[in-house]
This record gives sequence, structure tokens and C-alpha cells, in this order.
Amino acid sequence: MRVFASDVVKNMMGKLGIPEDEAIQNKLISRSLETAQEKIEGFHFDARKHVLSYDDVMTQQRAYVYGTRREVLMNGLDGAKAYLAEIVAGDPEVMAHIEQKIAAIGEEEFYRAVKRLILQVIDMMWMEHLESMEYMKSSVNLRAYGQREPLVEYKKEGLRMFREMKESVQGEILRILPTIGAGAFVKEEEQARKVVKQALEIGGGEGEKSAATPIHSDKIGRNDPCSCGSGKKYKHCHGA
Repeated sequence: MRVFASDVVKNMMGKLGIPEDEAIQNKLISRSLETAQEKIEGFHFDARKHVLSYDDVMTQQRAYVYGTRREVLMNGLDGAKAYLAEIVAGDPEVMAHIEQKIAAIGEEEFYRAVKRLILQVIDMMWMEHLESMEYMKSSVNLRAYGQREPLVEYKKEGLRMFREMKESVQGEILRILPTIGAGAFVKEEEQARKVVKQALEIGGGEGEKSAATPIHSDKIGRNDPCSCGSGKKYKHCHGA
């Protein structure tokens, strides 16, 4: 805060032709500086005071997103059915696509793929929304200089952005829905299993090296990283 006041002092002293190292004894200048300082400190105090109110806005949005995600995740295929029925809203064209897909790959397989699709899209859009809200919170305080209440602006903009996020989630699901086929998300599942398997192998290498497949090669130096992927030197891992 004092840096701001010093800038004001320099500007005023420069305009009045007063050397920077000369003491200020003019009551009018001193009073103006104190008033400016009080306004700036009051502005930042109000910003800190509204932090909790900002968090309340995000808490409401988070409750909706987490609640929706929990219903889809925990209610089996019925959760995916209910959510899809809500966003389709009886659209005859989309309903025709759904019936075709169910006839082609079966109802259970179709809604299992829809469930994964819904969760993935919600997660992706929610992360992007969080970044946008954080950026907006850091910039909305500047609107106070335009005689607009930052908290009111934050709530208004936050509501608009949240509505757009929900529309984007629904639009993206409906866009991808016709492309769902048999074996959807198989690649993602295989990749996830590989990651889990690698993690278990690395974790088991600490105290159960006998369970891991020994890896040995004359081309691997003792101080080189072990090719098993443990991150250790070869001499401290399978070269021990």
C-alpha cells in the first residue's frame, strides 16, 4: 500500500517543483495523501472480506456437479438412463439414434458406454470451468474502479459461465452419442489396466523382488537406470 502512496507523493512533488528529499509540510498535501491511502486500503479490505462469499458461489456450483456425477456413478445404468433422458428431452432425432444403437449393440452395452461418456465429459468441462472461474475472480475486483460491486459482478458472471458449462456438457454428450459403438472405451480401459499393472510391479519391487521378472543385460551399466522402470539404478535393483 505504501508504494502506491509514494508514487502519489512523487507525482505531486514533481508537478509542484518540490525536490524529492524535501520534507512535506503542506497540510493540504498531507490530507490528500491520507485520503488516497484510506481509499486504497478500504478497497483491498473489501476484497478480502468477500473471499468467503466468493467461496459460497463455488460451493453451490460444486454441489450441483458432484451431485449429478454421484447419481450417474452410483445408480448403475439407471443413472445414465435418467441423465440421458433429461438432456434428450424427447428429441425425436436423438431418440432415433438411441434406438438404433440399442438395437445394434444391446441396451446394457449402450448405457454402459453412455455412463462413461457422461462422466468423462463432466470431468473435462468442470476442470475448464474451475480455471475460468479462478481467472474471473482475480480480475473482477478491478471493476470496483468502475463503481461496480465486485461480488455482484462475480455472482452474475459466475452464474452465466456455469449455465454455459452445463449447456456445453449436454451438447458434447449429444454430439458424441451417435458415434458410440460396440467396444467403446476399450482402449481407455486397456491403458488404465496397463498403468495399474506397472504401478503394482514398481511398488512390489521394493520388498518383493523375487515376484518381479529378473531383467539382465550386458548392455546395461551398473549405474544406468534399471530397465524394469523402477527408477532405481541397475546395481540397486535387478542387478543387485
